[in-house]
Amino acid sequence: VTTTTLYSLYTRKLLLRELQGRDYKMDLSDIEKFIEYIASLMWKNQTLSINTAKFKDEISRFYRQQERSVVYNLDQYIYSGRVSSFFVRDRNDNYLFSHKSFFEYYFARYCVNSIEKDINDPCWSKKWFDKEIAAFITDIIKKDNKRHIIFYLFDVANHTTNSIIIWNVLHIL
Repeated sequence: VTTTTLYSLYTRKLLLRELQGRDYKMDLSDIEKFIEYIASLMWKNQTLSINTAKFKDEISRFYRQQERSVVYNLDQYIYSGRVSSFFVRDRNDNYLFSHKSFFEYYFARYCVNSIEKDINDPCWSKKWFDKEIAAFITDIIKKDNKRHIIFYLFDVANHTTNSIIIWNVLHIL
């Protein structure tokens, strides 16, 4: 059992519990991708919080970009995002993750999911990963049977001149 396994099981159980009492249906994978998206925005903006107005805008932007034929009621998605157990609102009217480790876990998921799309994604090239994020990324690659990514990362490290990408790749390997 790894930390990633525990986070995967716990966060999924928490999300399923949140969805049980709702009168409308939301796709669990969309909610997980939304949380990953918010974590990536925080990383790219080098902050651990997001203003309430911007948070609402990002919820709208994310769900409008989904490849669903119809987003039935955007207000339901906005409500769900704002009352999620993963986010808390501080006295300065900002949303942040209820615990930093949730940010690290969901950001690592975003990185693994984005790596084959674009290694130059700011999540890989903006700043160095700390050891918790690197450990989550490594575990996710192992756990989700994505070992082919290791070869891709090795190749990327050999062909880029971006020192941040090189560090992040080596930190994971």
